[in-house]
Amino acid sequence: MKPVENNDKINIITVVNKFDIYNKVIRDNNNVNHYPITVFDNRTEHSSISKIYNNFISEKVYADSDFWCVFIHQDFGFNHDPYIVLADLDKNFIYGATGVNKYTQKLSFVSNRFRIKKLPVVIGQIKQIHDENNFSLDGLKLDKPEIVQTLDCCCLIVHSSLLNKYKLKFDENLTFHMYAEEFSINAKKTYNIDTKAVQFDCYHIGRGHIDEEFKKSVAYVKNKHKIRQIVSTTISYH
Repeated sequence: MKPVENNDKINIITVVNKFDIYNKVIRDNNNVNHYPITVFDNRTEHSSISKIYNNFISEKVYADSDFWCVFIHQDFGFNHDPYIVLADLDKNFIYGATGVNKYTQKLSFVSNRFRIKKLPVVIGQIKQIHDENNFSLDGLKLDKPEIVQTLDCCCLIVHSSLLNKYKLKFDENLTFHMYAEEFSINAKKTYNIDTKAVQFDCYHIGRGHIDEEFKKSVAYVKNKHKIRQIVSTTISYH
């Protein structure tokens, strides 16, 4: 599938600390490298991702701007030109490659007792690559965009016109975790903007990890929005 000749309709924004991965997944990827790519080298500064994204919004998103802001991780890749999908989407929503809209319950028998575990229903299928020979297909494949409560932070897409209209920004109190989830939660709560997962042919290398900063970020979002749980692709908490 050939790239779409609308090189001004997408801006790729990514934060990089492993350029070998970025070069392979984004820079040398002919599906996206004909678009403007804003790369922030975070090998030494370790700056907040939310602050970096906000700097891009402040410097590049103007009242008359007309492009999709594609915020992706350095290890998230497209197997086709994303504009093929984005061209027909309503610009009044937040989008991403995979997200969650509810929990399901799984009954298991552990330590001589039955326990109910909450599992997220992941919407939007991506290829999760573990190494060169192993991968899994994560998430339910979509025929059309579907509303989710939050998106995985590996890919968040929002049109410049929506950012400008509502002056949407990422919460800079969230440095490396939960900034994508909070972005959607806040947009829905404050402006009634829905978030949708949309089906791309895409892949993601590696997984996130749970650390103390992650736990603090979860607590911060819960407290900020007065909610008891965050529905997220990360299932290690409720």
